[in-house]
Amino acid sequence: MALEEPLVQNGSQEEENWQSQEALWDTLEKLEKAGDTSLENKFCAHVKISQDGGLSEIGNKPELWYSSRYISSVVLLLFVVYNLSFLCHQDLPTIFEPQPPYDHFLVSTTIAGKFGFHFGAPQKVLAALELCILLIPLCFAIKHVMVIFCYTGFAKWQAAAHLAWFTIPDLSCFSAIKVLQFVTPQQLLYDVFYLVWYEPPKTKNIKWIIFLIKTPLALIIGLDSFLIKVRLANDMIMDSRLTAHDMIGTIILLNQILGVVQIGKTIRNRLYRFVFAGEDGMMTDKETIRQDVWEAKIAERIFREYKFHKACALMLSWCDDDFQMMCLDDEEDEVDQEAPKIGMNPPPGREDPEGMLCLTRGGKGNATSMGCW
Repeated sequence: MALEEPLVQNGSQEEENWQSQEALWDTLEKLEKAGDTSLENKFCAHVKISQDGGLSEIGNKPELWYSSRYISSVVLLLFVVYNLSFLCHQDLPTIFEPQPPYDHFLVSTTIAGKFGFHFGAPQKVLAALELCILLIPLCFAIKHVMVIFCYTGFAKWQAAAHLAWFTIPDLSCFSAIKVLQFVTPQQLLYDVFYLVWYEPPKTKNIKWIIFLIKTPLALIIGLDSFLIKVRLANDMIMDSRLTAHDMIGTIILLNQILGVVQIGKTIRNRLYRFVFAGEDGMMTDKETIRQDVWEAKIAERIFREYKFHKACALMLSWCDDDFQMMCLDDEEDEVDQEAPKIGMNPPPGREDPEGMLCLTRGGKGNATSMGCW
């Protein structure tokens, strides 16, 4: 009995297979019984990693720039200013003005009381601690600015990238509550798994010690800061009339609370590992260098190709969508670009399923390897 004729015979018929889940599943089942894996080999054939990391698309891809980036950048900078003002307005009076005895529960005072220690005004201690922690990102911001103006080459552009992508967003939602990010279930599990599977052996023991000390301290400081901030904001929250001060203060407090979960940073780190760390997901020194230099080149290329105000807006509004747009190339876009050069024929090797990239390191034939190099 002859085998059933394969269903994928021409372009139109193949295109129909991808129009619905049921049709694609049925086709795959029939082809699998016939020993044909040609369709399975095309799950990731429509996309490949851009070998230059998308550097050639900066200034040439219209989709990379849109005018609403100005709005996103201004909003980010406004949140930085208002957040820092809110912290100073709330913490400085708490530290320097006389405070009544604090008769509300706190985790730190409860634990200290078990050992015979008592704090007359714990809110003063936590307010001072918050401002001290705030000095860390502020010092990083000052350092990045100084490097930008005083250095050239890699150091300058890496500082520009880190200032726009990490330090300024951190300042926009900074508070002592943010240390709770280390004890959120997602981050806690991520840190544990990273220490178990990815941390180099030479630093694993010391990192475990830091983790075991840092985690309970982050829980105590973060939870007490949350309790104190909510209680200090009670006048704004429980006010009978809505004023501009109440609205801004409530929004800033909400932004600080939402900033505990660093969704953007987690997504960015995962994308970096996906592209630069390869199949094993472990960032080696060589791959870390590649990632750092790529970030610096992105910043340098943006300021070279765009006017200063556009470049600043693009850097401040940079997100994972831009990363994906630059590092991934769709097959359809390549066909459109190459068609005028070669007529109606597909690019060489395009018709061979085993020559297509399926996002794995060290593919067959002409398949590109995982990563932007």
